[in-house]
Amino acid sequence: MTSGERLTTYLDAVASALRQAGRFADVRIHLDLFDLDDVLKETFRTPAARIIWAGGKPEPGANGGVDLASSIVIAVICRREGRPDPQFTSADRSALTLSIDLISTINIDPYFGQPKVTPATPRGIKVAISEKNSKDGIAVVLVELGAVFLAAAEAYDPVRRALMSADQPTRIVVTAGDETIIEGAR
Repeated sequence: MTSGERLTTYLDAVASALRQAGRFADVRIHLDLFDLDDVLKETFRTPAARIIWAGGKPEPGANGGVDLASSIVIAVICRREGRPDPQFTSADRSALTLSIDLISTINIDPYFGQPKVTPATPRGIKVAISEKNSKDGIAVVLVELGAVFLAAAEAYDPVRRALMSADQPTRIVVTAGDETIIEGAR
């Protein structure tokens, strides 16, 4: 399985976990930035969840390759039920409750059954839109998760061979011109 396939499989596994939890009527994966105007044009049942891969940052991996530190955002979308409540609106209450409960769902299997990934860790919860500020009676709360996809790219071949050889070096330095690319001690 390629690294790209691992990422999409992971997002599918997150969606599956949210569906199995039974708290969301509609769960979808979006690979673009969250745009409320587009969401309001969609037909969906609430409460809804939108899983968004918000980006990744390549980082040096322990094996000399590259890991991909990723940010995944789950947008929890709820609609008003009944008449507006000036104290604490129903959509706001539902979106906030589901967002916090989402952390328990993540903790059941923070790997989402996937190999070569660190456990998903909640990084933050933020109200994006309150029902009071939405003419459509919608509330949106964003839950950000972090996970690192290990060995997203293989090590540069000479480094990999040095790390895998029986004659393990005590120091590895890989350079490109005048720039040190990888330096490490064993």
